[in-house]
Amino acid sequence: MKTLLKRSAATLMFAGALLAGCEKPADVSPKEKLAGALAQEPGTTLKFNHSLFTQGLMKSFAGKTIGYGFSIAQNGEVVTTITGGDSRRLMDGHHPYLPTTRQGTAEATQTITALAVLKALEDKGMDENVYVWQLLPLNWNIPVANRKITVAHLLSHTSGLKYIGYDYTSLRTTMQTPTTGYGEAYYKNTVVNYHLCRVLLACIVNGAGWYAPMSDNNADEAVSQFYRSYVRQVIFYPAGISNYYLVDLCPWNNLGPVSNPNSPGSSQTLYYNYSEPVYHGVSIYTNYKSGGAGNWYMSAKELALVHAAAESEKIVSDAMFQRMKNKLMGFDGKYRGRHGTYYFKAGMAYDSKFRGTNTMIAHFPNDVQLAWNTNSLSNDIGVVKDVIIEAYENAWTY
Repeated sequence: MKTLLKRSAATLMFAGALLAGCEKPADVSPKEKLAGALAQEPGTTLKFNHSLFTQGLMKSFAGKTIGYGFSIAQNGEVVTTITGGDSRRLMDGHHPYLPTTRQGTAEATQTITALAVLKALEDKGMDENVYVWQLLPLNWNIPVANRKITVAHLLSHTSGLKYIGYDYTSLRTTMQTPTTGYGEAYYKNTVVNYHLCRVLLACIVNGAGWYAPMSDNNADEAVSQFYRSYVRQVIFYPAGISNYYLVDLCPWNNLGPVSNPNSPGSSQTLYYNYSEPVYHGVSIYTNYKSGGAGNWYMSAKELALVHAAAESEKIVSDAMFQRMKNKLMGFDGKYRGRHGTYYFKAGMAYDSKFRGTNTMIAHFPNDVQLAWNTNSLSNDIGVVKDVIIEAYENAWTY
């Protein structure tokens, strides 16, 4: 949900000797006294410690969900990867949650899609302010009401477009249905914006005229395959992901897609409800033609590599990536913390029994990124963004 997180109150530190006649202050811990003394030393400055960040996160996640993994990147490199718990519980053929464990990233995929679209635009000498109708297939006959919708509106969920379906025919119908209004006042987190992106991406790169002569079924297949191949080549490859050409919108390994999660010896992640331990784990599959809105299967480390590459200008320019964050293109929201502005993107998918996947991405101003996964949407962690912010802000020392 596109809301600002509530900022916790700052801790007051003991500042020095009392003035005559003032009341005696409350007891101050040795740690606070040391912090206050160091703050007065010339040349002392707060420094981020990724080991403290790691410890804070582990304390918040361990034993509070079924399985989890997180990776911290700093200055373009992954510096920490931690996992714990199970990718499959004993009742489903036990397997631990490992650094190589992958799971669906759901809407967190949308940051990757936004990067791909903006990369394609930059390569063509355009930016996020270009009108969508000028890029889509020439035979879509888009009404005047929708001709002011920009790529930025799509990527920030402010297009006001109506969801009809994710197939090619439905997406054309969506663009031919007048918007209810566009811009910040019409924000609505709907997957149709990112379903459209797989058509948009193919048209930006290959030209709007390329798909117009095709049948809807053939065009749907063509743009879906192109989306996958383009993201692999321009996002996953420069990010340094091993087997980048195999990363998929479904479970996969170094041999390709995994189609049967219940095959003997399978270690594929299953999704659980931590609060209801009687339920077996479940798989959640998505059609590859729904690519764009979700659901790349990735480990926390693979996700962290993508976000580190984005911050290191390996995908789009620094100016574009800063606008991407500021305009919340591919991000859900931002939070003004003690060390600057933090940006977040979440992804969730679940069934009727709330067995599901949860992913969180965070970007911090000192070139630190976090990618976090768990295979239990229902858990005892609390508000994940709040937990991450607390761990990050407690990871600074003199």
